[in-house]
Amino acid sequence: MRAWILGILLVIVGMVLAVGLWLLGYHLTGKWAFNHWKAQRVAMGDRLDWKDLVPPPEPSEQNFAEAPLIKAAILGQGKVDPRFQALAIPKGAAEAMGAWQEGRKDDLVAIAQSYGTKDLQAAFRPLEGVLEELDQASQRPASRLPIDYQEWEIPALLGFRGVVRTLRIRALANLRAGHPDQALEDLRTCFRVAEHLKVEPYLLSALLRSAILNIAMQVVWEGTEEHLWKVSHLAVIQDDLSKIDLLRTEIAMWQGERQGFITL
Repeated sequence: MRAWILGILLVIVGMVLAVGLWLLGYHLTGKWAFNHWKAQRVAMGDRLDWKDLVPPPEPSEQNFAEAPLIKAAILGQGKVDPRFQALAIPKGAAEAMGAWQEGRKDDLVAIAQSYGTKDLQAAFRPLEGVLEELDQASQRPASRLPIDYQEWEIPALLGFRGVVRTLRIRALANLRAGHPDQALEDLRTCFRVAEHLKVEPYLLSALLRSAILNIAMQVVWEGTEEHLWKVSHLAVIQDDLSKIDLLRTEIAMWQGERQGFITL
């Protein structure tokens, strides 16, 4: 009787050991397979760690996102700088804006009426100082949002579309008034703002960058359609556009979103 019980116990112990060894082997094989897959993905350029995804730290004075006018709008904590808010277009202006993809030009007469004036240049004069500050901020060489990337803090990018629309309207007003140099300056400010978002690993940042570029392209198209650009301006625009890599932003965004969901 005791031998029979001992035999059963030995069989049970043997089965437990066999299952344990199988699980251990399965775990080690799976771990090896994962590490092998990870090494392959990294070799292909994939990034699987936050430290490889986020922009590197930058000195505050070189960081676009740390410029006083920009920082409050990015953080979304407390009130946005009222000067930044003042750059938003008035109600009614958006309806008068065209769409370069459809061949529709901005109706500057209707837009001027939404500003309560017939002279758009006069409407923009009170904003010259803050627009100049925005331009100076955009010329900073780098950008890193003041957020906690490790905790996947979603950036609150407030009001940037409205600001870029204002730059677009002023640029078009200058183009039609025969001032392409000033128009080019505002267009390039739009491009630089968009480019500062290119390395951010967030869907919202990628969407905002695409929206900014789409808004700015109206100026490129109208100036080309009406032959308002000089050859020198077109050369600068072509050079700026050739440096814009939309695919890089999409890759960084999807890698970041994947890592964010893994973190959650």
